[in-house]
Amino acid sequence: MRIFEFLFASWVFAPIFFNGFKLYNQRMERVDSDTLQSPARNAGPRRQTLAERTLPLRYPLFVLVIVVAVALGQVVEDALDTVTLEMFSAPISIPRWTLVLLTLYMLVMLRVIQRTARNSLNDIRTTVTVDEQTFQSVCARMTRIPLRWDLLLVFVSLVLVVLLFPVLNSPLPITRNPVTNARTFLPENWLNAAMVVAAYTLVGWAALSLIVTTIRSGMALGELTRLPLKLNVFETENVLPLGRMALVQSLAPAGVVLLLLMGLGTPDRPLAWFAFLLASLASVLALFLPLRGVHHQMCAAKKGALTLVNAEMSEIHRETMTAAPPDATRTGYLANRLNTLIGLRKVIQEGPTWPFQSTVAVSRALLVASAPLVYAVLNELIRIFFIDPLAR
Repeated sequence: MRIFEFLFASWVFAPIFFNGFKLYNQRMERVDSDTLQSPARNAGPRRQTLAERTLPLRYPLFVLVIVVAVALGQVVEDALDTVTLEMFSAPISIPRWTLVLLTLYMLVMLRVIQRTARNSLNDIRTTVTVDEQTFQSVCARMTRIPLRWDLLLVFVSLVLVVLLFPVLNSPLPITRNPVTNARTFLPENWLNAAMVVAAYTLVGWAALSLIVTTIRSGMALGELTRLPLKLNVFETENVLPLGRMALVQSLAPAGVVLLLLMGLGTPDRPLAWFAFLLASLASVLALFLPLRGVHHQMCAAKKGALTLVNAEMSEIHRETMTAAPPDATRTGYLANRLNTLIGLRKVIQEGPTWPFQSTVAVSRALLVASAPLVYAVLNELIRIFFIDPLAR
């Protein structure tokens, strides 16, 4: 049943996430020679990440090391409950692989948020009408968190893991014994215990880093959208990078919750449902809250353009009604002018007020942000109307 749910969710949401990632990956492959010339790219000294400071390797290799360490921790846990390694034999232990995939996703999203912000800031610089110092101060808060924060998060994660498992002797959280349904605890062998503690410490660090990076980038993006922007109601391409950044940030919590739902199942307790709904709401808020500033500015620009068009249409109406005797040449000109204004008013009214290409694009972004909630609802409907009747 769990495998069916996993495959069904992947089939349903793969096109959604493909469209979402396609939106913010359009300009990720730029060469450094193009981006280094931008003031936004040079906005303050670049702060190295923990991966870049501790390992003289490329980020993908660093991610591989972390993922392998987490996988080894799960293998140790898997070996404690039964003789068979469920991670490598049928039926495969999806919950244990979920933790590995979740760690990979979080590490990838850390790099995606960083690169998207860097490229988007490069694109948006000419739209933000502020001095270079103000723009740089905002850009500095949208880069990856500093090294000292990384070290602090590693320490916090380690303290929490040690407090939970060795000190309080809490059961390991991923899965129970597949035969007896008994809880699994930290192994007595110090080497195995160290591997499990290290694995959960890395998972905790990745989760805390993603949370801090998302919140920090979201707050900086909100401040950026409140700065004066050059807006054109007939051409909104220049503000699309703002929507791209917000979409990436909303994917961080949405993807984490969705992976947990597919791997560990839907919540079965009121407290778990509350946490799930709170996380789903956070994903939606991460999409729209940082964009309120640009939304208000786009609404004001749209209202101002409509006011000018309506004022000129009113003037044409007044002249037409008061003109005596009517001038055929002038009347023809006013008629053509009125038709042009009517077309312009329609274009302005249908224009977006969010930094996305159209209203349909806004709906797609909202669908991506609310993917966990949609999945949970579909999963419950399938269980109620299809799986439960067949199981009777």
